[in-house]
Amino acid sequence: MIKDKVISISELRSNATKIIENLPKTGDQYIFVHNKPKAVLVDIDWFETVSQKYNKHGIEYINPDIFEIDSIKEYESRKKKWDLEYVEAFSFLDSL
Repeated sequence: MIKDKVISISELRSNATKIIENLPKTGDQYIFVHNKPKAVLVDIDWFETVSQKYNKHGIEYINPDIFEIDSIKEYESRKKKWDLEYVEAFSFLDSL
């Protein structure tokens, strides 16, 4: 963490509007409570960009390309032809 990016909770309480308005210029701000990092204040544009790209577990959303979409459609259409009749796995034992 960089020294100029650290603010105390008391400073945030006193200067919240100013701190929030300056976020696009200053970038993220680390909020400390009792000299320990507790939160990060970030610009809304940055947050929305990251939120759209990643889920809450940090896994990146990747949109399939046209080739993947075509492959999925082909698989789905072929899968319907492959449906097999329900067969009991050990039904042959009944005939013994």
